[in-house]
Amino acid sequence: MCKMIVVEGPDRVGKATQTELLRQRLSDLGHRVAKVEVPVRTNFAYHVVYWMLRNGLAKSLPRVFQWFQYLNRKIFQRFVLPDLERRHDYIIMDRWSLSTVVYGAATGVPKDFTLKLYDRLKKPDHTFIILGPAHRHEAEDVYESDAKLQCDVRVGYSTWAMFNDDVASVLSSLDDRETTSAEIISILSRRGLL
Repeated sequence: MCKMIVVEGPDRVGKATQTELLRQRLSDLGHRVAKVEVPVRTNFAYHVVYWMLRNGLAKSLPRVFQWFQYLNRKIFQRFVLPDLERRHDYIIMDRWSLSTVVYGAATGVPKDFTLKLYDRLKKPDHTFIILGPAHRHEAEDVYESDAKLQCDVRVGYSTWAMFNDDVASVLSSLDDRETTSAEIISILSRRGLL
């Protein structure tokens, strides 16, 4: 049975690096692995999401933005995910549904709205949340450039993890990539997901 593992966290903390390292490690162990970055590029909602991030509408219309994020995921879940699940042992996601709740709350979207979207999406087998300072970079969009938003997002992820430690693990962005990668494998093994 295919397992969905998600790596979540604020912007630029190493999610893409860890999803790729996990894909490599699981592949090296002989598993069939698919890696997916969210928002997913395979549908029109992806273009709307990044258009809103570039022009600032993501912050001025946060509810609409989170709905397009959800739509992007829902289209993927309906039309692409079932085939990936049939063909792979693991699907490694660089973000999934939790970011809608956390970023939504950080931008003032009512929690009952984002939780309804969250509840309509497939729940992962385990979520790794990387917390800590962002790696040095030049901000690409209005979310990345907003220090207060990123701080609120870190608090949101941390709070969620505290109340959901049965399905989530917190990792530090300050650890080197190999240490974090080894910890992910160790946690998956201890939880019977490897």
